[in-house]
Amino acid sequence: MTFDRFIQAGSNRLAALALRNLTPGALGSRSLLLIAPGPWGKTHLLEALARASGLKSPTWPWPCLRLTADPGQPPPDLTQIRAAGLILVDDVHLLAGRPDRQQRLAQAFDDPLGPASLVVSSPCPPQQLTSLSESLRSRLGGGLVLAIERPEYDLMLEIGARLAGELNLALSPEIMSALARAAKSDPRCLQGYLRTLAFIMTNTRLTPGQALRRLGLTNAAHPPGGTISLETIVNCVADSFGLKVSDLTALTRSRQLAWPRRVVMFLARELTDQTTTQIGQALGGRDHSTVIHALKTIQADLKNPAMAQLLENIKRSLLISPPPFPSADSEVSPE
Repeated sequence: MTFDRFIQAGSNRLAALALRNLTPGALGSRSLLLIAPGPWGKTHLLEALARASGLKSPTWPWPCLRLTADPGQPPPDLTQIRAAGLILVDDVHLLAGRPDRQQRLAQAFDDPLGPASLVVSSPCPPQQLTSLSESLRSRLGGGLVLAIERPEYDLMLEIGARLAGELNLALSPEIMSALARAAKSDPRCLQGYLRTLAFIMTNTRLTPGQALRRLGLTNAAHPPGGTISLETIVNCVADSFGLKVSDLTALTRSRQLAWPRRVVMFLARELTDQTTTQIGQALGGRDHSTVIHALKTIQADLKNPAMAQLLENIKRSLLISPPPFPSADSEVSPE
């Protein structure tokens, strides 16, 4: 777990930048709280920071002190806290029930002769850490607070491609896309799939597709009814909303068209191996950041039962029997 092996994208770039460039005073704050509700790389970043600080470079000549809930580790005393240039606490919520460690950590925040920086990770914002003392929660929220968000589909593909290369797995884009979708934005799950696939293929004569069937992911790789193209999705959504394809690909920002476009982007991400850049290009040359924003926004849309049911109906029609598109209205290219 080093900075060189950490793959950056929009979901984690700010957090990676802050820790990679950490030096005393670089944050504009003495403390940094890193929030990640899922297994999205916070431990990797803290391990990388611990390794980097352990090199005793000219920019970081002080030792790193790690505070854990391990009962075998005695809580650090004031001398140890003041000798450390950096205090790291991964998963601070695990300090629940350890008031001695919570008190030591709160003291480190307040001690003017204490560490230059404190970096703490948590699965949620400080106010939700109700198992910790109120004084510690207040101090955790008083510095820089950065969130690592759910990994993008493109980031999952890049993580998978790197590990597949290290495992000497030659996988087609379709299989890699199926694994990324099945992992549901969980890099650990994706790593598990790839390592299992490598084990199966190493100990049998199965092809990647056959090994994928052993994992029970065949349907993710080959949706019922055959391969679904981005063009088919655009045409199907246009037909479902009573629109023309040109309405969806136009650069107008009409509210009436925003929801159908988000549906296209959501289904394209879930049912095809197209990147967010390719999806944006197909919808009138939009930037990939627009697609990423739409994919986040649609999660709120889907809390509306009517919207969720409509999207599910469109998805079901695509999976069961893709309609005979393209229409005569226009042609859509995924490039």
